[in-house]
Amino acid sequence: MIFDLWLGNFLLILARVLGFIVEAPALGEKNLPNLIKVAMVFSLSLMLSSVVTPFDPNTPGFNYPFALVLNLAVGLFLGFLSKLGLCVIEALGEILDFQLGINFASIVNPSTGPTTLMNLLFRNYALVLFLQAGCLEICLIGLKKSFGTFPLNGTDFGALGITFPEIIKLFGDILGLGVVLSAPFLIILVFVDFVLALMQRSAQQVNAFELSRSAKPIIGIFILLFLLPFLQGRIVQVLLGQLYFFK
Repeated sequence: MIFDLWLGNFLLILARVLGFIVEAPALGEKNLPNLIKVAMVFSLSLMLSSVVTPFDPNTPGFNYPFALVLNLAVGLFLGFLSKLGLCVIEALGEILDFQLGINFASIVNPSTGPTTLMNLLFRNYALVLFLQAGCLEICLIGLKKSFGTFPLNGTDFGALGITFPEIIKLFGDILGLGVVLSAPFLIILVFVDFVLALMQRSAQQVNAFELSRSAKPIIGIFILLFLLPFLQGRIVQVLLGQLYFFK
């Protein structure tokens, strides 16, 4: 009976941890071997099983399969929240890809699927800052706290303290922050377009469109090399700010 009690609680913990790792940044990367992911799920579940308050799954009326699905959904939701900051930086990369005219140069990234060059660059850069700033530790602590706010036998998602309007607001903030972070790049690139337009007016034989398509990616790289060190602190603030649900 004691073994059944422990096993019943462990499987529920395992379901929540599995959902979290599938969605969490760094832990759920597609190019990470599945054997490592399985090892992380079991080791993290074993550690949490020693600190999570147990309950008796043999309680009459308790729907155990439903509880498994619910804990898996909670883990997926927490993992999704943990990567919202990275979505902001990916939005920045998408905007720059469009402005530089290299969004057609799509490549297949094994960790994210089809992606563009700036998207891949900014995502990997933000992922390094995510680990360096201790965001992964904050997410893991938040996962541990979730067992207190939403117990293994819980059924009320409102106990997580996250409302639907807040989630909608987060999606709006993601796009807004992406535009704000890309503003320095956009201002300079608009100025480049303005200069090329003046050249077109003064020299009709100059094909401004062809010149822009060739020059803007090169200019964009130099702008990136110059501005990226200044954006590092802001990117870290975005990554930490999107994790306030875990604190």
